[in-house]
Amino acid sequence: MRSLIRSALLLVAATSLAHAQADKAAPQAKEKPPVSAKAAAPPAQPAPAPPPPEVKKTVDAFVGTWTFDGNLTLPGGAAPVKVKETFTCKKVAGGRVVSCSGSAKVPGMGKMEDVALVTYDAEGKKVRFVGMNSMGEVHDHMCTWKDDKSLGCEPLRVTAMGAPATVTLEMSWSDPKTVKMNETTTMKDGSKMIFDGGGKRK
Repeated sequence: MRSLIRSALLLVAATSLAHAQADKAAPQAKEKPPVSAKAAAPPAQPAPAPPPPEVKKTVDAFVGTWTFDGNLTLPGGAAPVKVKETFTCKKVAGGRVVSCSGSAKVPGMGKMEDVALVTYDAEGKKVRFVGMNSMGEVHDHMCTWKDDKSLGCEPLRVTAMGAPATVTLEMSWSDPKTVKMNETTTMKDGSKMIFDGGGKRK
């Protein structure tokens, strides 16, 4: 009986010694300090720089619903035809761009649709007026504010009616709701297609 008790005591002692040696040999894990919510949050991003004043000026000049009335003169000496077209121009791209769409019925040509994107290019320091229509024309005008109320565009080389041509575009505002527009396409033979008219904003 005594032998059995002595054996049990020796087994308990040996087990305790083994555990103590294992605890001593195991590396002590260091407790990490708690991370504060401020340190865990990503750094705040700087606010974007405000757009140059020319962006607002350009957007404000074009945005809205416009009704244009004008005369369209086609090459060949025919009498000008009356054209009326309504454009709806909305702010897009965070208010930096104006997207316009319009349609008209042109005598002798039928229904025509136009779309345009207008913005101020801060890098190039130009107003970009990109227009496209259902006749397949694509115009990418680069324009400059001549003063507070008038916009003039550089001569643009295009292909019109299968031949090289040059387009000029000018616009001027007598007040925020009234604009005059002249777009002249000069063909290779010197003949011209001219839209001359004005628009009213609702």
